[in-house]
Amino acid sequence: MKNLFTLLALLATTSMLSAQAYIGVKTGMTKHTLKAEGTSVDLSNVINEMNTLTAGIIGGYQITDNFGVQTEINYARRGFTVEALRDVSILDANVIAGLAAETRLDYIEVPVLARGKFGSGDLKIYVEGGPYVGYAAGGNIKVKGRFIADIIVADEEINLDDDAFQRFDYGASYGAGVEYTIGRGMFSFGVRGQESFTSSLDDNALGLQLRNSAIGANISYAYSF
Repeated sequence: MKNLFTLLALLATTSMLSAQAYIGVKTGMTKHTLKAEGTSVDLSNVINEMNTLTAGIIGGYQITDNFGVQTEINYARRGFTVEALRDVSILDANVIAGLAAETRLDYIEVPVLARGKFGSGDLKIYVEGGPYVGYAAGGNIKVKGRFIADIIVADEEINLDDDAFQRFDYGASYGAGVEYTIGRGMFSFGVRGQESFTSSLDDNALGLQLRNSAIGANISYAYSF
């Protein structure tokens, strides 16, 4: 038992001495898909996906050459568009007319990811996964009238303190990519998915719940020390 404890202590000390911390920045584009649950009505033809920007800072701890932990503080805009459009014939020309409501929610997200790396040399492949938590800091709904050109009909802030909205969100993040090391710097390009376990909108009167799902691409640069 004493020898086993000594061996484990030696391995832990070796890992700590070889560990590297790093910090960096990232940005990317994400496509958000809203899943409507709790209703038998098919809303897929009126709720459209939205592509939005994600940006943040990253920090991590490379425990061994092939395994580490990374956490991030990200700004992420989520959203969707609900449209009620129809074709209108004017002088034998078809014109799309109607209303479109854009809902945008600004989140601060903090994922904690386990990262495994594979390969040798400066170029490596990585896979990652772990939980995340998010907080809705603000949001707005913009209603546009569409007839030849878009006209803003209304632009209102969302009251996120309303019982129908859920400020806090949590779920799972997962992804993969490539990492290239130059000296102490690390450039990464990856693809990441995200599945929310909570509903951003929970309307008891309608029995409607809206849950977010996302997929996106990102680039990052980190410096190890």
